[in-house]
Amino acid sequence: MNDGPIAQPGVAYPVIETRIEWVVTPAGSAAFIDEHGVNNLWVQDTCPFDFTGHGSLSYSKTVYGLTLDALDPAHARQVHC
Repeated sequence: MNDGPIAQPGVAYPVIETRIEWVVTPAGSAAFIDEHGVNNLWVQDTCPFDFTGHGSLSYSKTVYGLTLDALDPAHARQVHC
């Protein structure tokens, strides 16, 4: 796993992480992928006052909106904070 690229050519990868990270520290250290085709996103870059933490990423309305936009970028909508 550590001896080659992760991202495959032609595939768009969104990675969504929170700055309010208490499980994997420092925040972003294990989540983000520095490769072509990967779009690393901070929840708080879209919604600065969103206090979503690690455990609530899957329940966040912000993450839901960012995920929908990543899956269908041609019909992306404004993410409501």
